[in-house]
Amino acid sequence: KQAIFDVAGSLDHGRKIFVVCKLPQISEVVKGDEILPYMTGMNSHDLSYAAKFWPTDIRSVCMNTLIASIERNKKAKRQSKGITVKHTKNMRTRLEQGKDVIRQIVAYHESFVTHAKLLVNKKMNDKFLRDYFDSVFPAPSENIDQPTRDDLVRRARETVARGDTTNFDLLMQQISDYQEPSDTKERHYKERLSLLHTLYNSSHCNTPKAIGGTLWSAYNAVTEYVDHRSNTRLVVGADKNETRFNNLLFGPKAQIKQLAWDNALALTN
Repeated sequence: KQAIFDVAGSLDHGRKIFVVCKLPQISEVVKGDEILPYMTGMNSHDLSYAAKFWPTDIRSVCMNTLIASIERNKKAKRQSKGITVKHTKNMRTRLEQGKDVIRQIVAYHESFVTHAKLLVNKKMNDKFLRDYFDSVFPAPSENIDQPTRDDLVRRARETVARGDTTNFDLLMQQISDYQEPSDTKERHYKERLSLLHTLYNSSHCNTPKAIGGTLWSAYNAVTEYVDHRSNTRLVVGADKNETRFNNLLFGPKAQIKQLAWDNALALTN
């Protein structure tokens, strides 16, 4: 058995190349809930970017990418940023490096599944579930430094009373454009929380039945949301698929899934 090349492509207008490999070992968190071991490698044509490999396991039920450092020590934090392979012309050295990368990826896969089983053993209730989701996506808090509409009106009246009209036009514009600071954030928070609960109760997060109502199901609701339901912010001229790929593996979305994993593990202690 050996690693099988699954997908390959280029990024950053061809400056970087990547390859996704499927590894032979398949594990189950519970019977019927398979975790497929994958690794993703990236390199640059001009050698400006060191070759790196990441474990990118996939849960077969929902095809969510499970990227997380298992432990939270300094060594694991470095590993979560990728396994670096030095550029070398020596074929024997390159082969040994390749074998070592695969060994590390397989060890990660085995450790991830072991820890995931701890999440299956943790049953959830409504409060526990809400607290977990809030630990990943906190409720919006009021910005105490931002003046309220009443504050702006009061300042405008005081300005008129003093006969000082220097800032009057600015204050009137602020009053006209004023929006409650928490309105939009609160609405987004409630919509996301509702969607997370829907995903938590969906077939993807409750198949097989043994994982239903567990912390593992809640964690997978977050990965489902991040991978398939959340928006990807684009800068002008950026390619949507490339930006999404980078976000899922190295950017904000990867960081959210790492936080979800860390917080879930903390709840098993």
